[in-house]
Amino acid sequence: SQASQASGFSSEQAMASAVAAARPDDRLLDIVGLMFGDGIRHVPVIDEDGRVAGMVSLRDLLGPLLIEVFSD
Repeated sequence: SQASQASGFSSEQAMASAVAAARPDDRLLDIVGLMFGDGIRHVPVIDEDGRVAGMVSLRDLLGPLLIEVFSD
């Protein structure tokens, strides 16, 4: 079965080696462009020390972007 085959793999074998990431001061539209350009829905936010400060998803961005678009 697929489950028994997958149980022999490590996370290192399954993970992506090139990680798209954002910085805390990146513009929301730039993060959306990164997501659509790379075909991803979640982006880690990396702080100035190179540590993961959090994650941003398309769902997280939807509300603020709609407010920005329709408030003009």
